[in-house]
Amino acid sequence: MNYHITDRGVRHRLQRLEKNNTVVGYSVTLSPELISEKVNRTIVLKFKFT
Repeated sequence: MNYHITDRGVRHRLQRLEKNNTVVGYSVTLSPELISEKVNRTIVLKFKFT
């Protein structure tokens, strides 16, 4: 699709989607091959746009 969008454009779009509750959260999936330890851990991150 070859879209080009700036970081600022992405932040603005995400803020709009969060404001109207289209986006209500985020999750991360880590690749086990890239993690050196064999222990699974859960990481909770909260982002605040400033």
